Amino acid sequence: MAYISESDFLKELSSEELARLTGDPSGATIDHERTGIAITRSCAVIDTMLHGKYGVPFASPPEIIIKIAADLAVAHLLEFYYKSSSLPPTIAWRKVNAMNLLKKIAAGEIILTGYTATSDAPPAIVCRTRQQRLFSDEVLNNYGDD
Repeated sequence: MAYISESDFLKELSSEELARLTGDPSGATIDHERTGIAITRSCAVIDTMLHGKYGVPFASPPEIIIKIAADLAVAHLLEFYYKSSSLPPTIAWRKVNAMNLLKKIAAGEIILTGYTATSDAPPAIVCRTRQQRLFSDEVLNNYGDD
């Protein structure tokens, strides 16, 4: 399920800017397939990161998920546009911040108000002490050596 639409791009970009970002140097025609790919990929990242924590896809996504989807989709379009040069720092930071928010939501550090965490969350990773290890460091260090 898409959390944003092409019209959400137009809240931040003019139609001419969006057309240029999607591949038309004249700024006349928006490539709807390209915006669709950016939207699909941003939503896939969200669903993948939050799978097991919340029931995804969200039928009615909270505003923070819509913001994250928009930030990731815009970043995706700009990564395509700037594929032969550096991405502007503000866009790179938007992507980093969106991913950090997703990680915090997935870890339970940020709770989505009105949404219940699911019970099929992946198991926690448990760090074990040396005494609980089956193989010693010596055996592990020699493993794979010829």
